[in-house]
Amino acid sequence: MGLAVAVSGCVSTAGRKLDPAEIRTIKPGVTTKAQVRAMFGAPMQLQVQPNGTEMWQYIYGAGSYLPGSSNGQSVAVVFKGNVVSMCQAGTVEQVGGAFHTVSVPCDRM
Repeated sequence: MGLAVAVSGCVSTAGRKLDPAEIRTIKPGVTTKAQVRAMFGAPMQLQVQPNGTEMWQYIYGAGSYLPGSSNGQSVAVVFKGNVVSMCQAGTVEQVGGAFHTVSVPCDRM
């Protein structure tokens, strides 16, 4: 019991956990900036491209000092004007010493 408490104290997280059901509701040509902000809050990163499009990134990560115990999620939403033009979601899991990444369109998350 003492070991479980000591190990659980080594876990760290960054960002807000992202709900796949919410991610799947993001639709290019339909979903607005206000709707994305209402779902996830302010983006962790925001980039404005020379062509005027904006990319908002949301990232969540959790891990510990134990091998094979890290994972994460990310969502990148590109806006043209006030509406989503593209959305990509991803997951990262540590398997042994290697990281396995999967990236898909948001509606397939």
